[in-house]
Amino acid sequence: MSLSDLASLGSFVSGVAVLISLVFLYFQLRQVNAQVRQAERNQRALLQHGRAGRAADTNFELANRAELLSRVALGDRAVTGDDFRRFHYVSQAIFFGFEDTYYHHCQGMLDDASFESSLASMRAWLAMPGSRAWWRTTREWREPGFRAVVDALEEAAPLGPRADIVVVWKEELAREQARVAAPL
Repeated sequence: MSLSDLASLGSFVSGVAVLISLVFLYFQLRQVNAQVRQAERNQRALLQHGRAGRAADTNFELANRAELLSRVALGDRAVTGDDFRRFHYVSQAIFFGFEDTYYHHCQGMLDDASFESSLASMRAWLAMPGSRAWWRTTREWREPGFRAVVDALEEAAPLGPRADIVVVWKEELAREQARVAAPL
């Protein structure tokens, strides 16, 4: 074998080695991409878990003070200062939770469906006159972008007495019981 044959063989072996390296690199990149996607899914799951936990905690607090909070949210002017302060702190918790959700959505960490669910809850909260008055009293404490979103929600929320959820539930219950009792 001549020197030029050895050089050609060396070039060929070198090319094969580069090709094998590229194949390994391709599979490593696929594996890294899969790991990144899984990490993103895990992060989103943690965020959703945190949102659900926060919502549950807030609902437990609301349940413990349901009568008082309903009176203040609906605009009962006969509430005491202590009653209003309780309402204020629960409202703060609700808005801190929504603000956190808003920022996660802005950063692309929360999907549109989850964010829409939060928007619907906030519209319901802002449909009550006492809640609106609280928002207008405290809105300057928030970042302008968040303020604009809540202001738009407030404007879109129909102001007026909400349907009593107990009455609505009883109507739905009667329909379900009639459906179960009806012969097939």
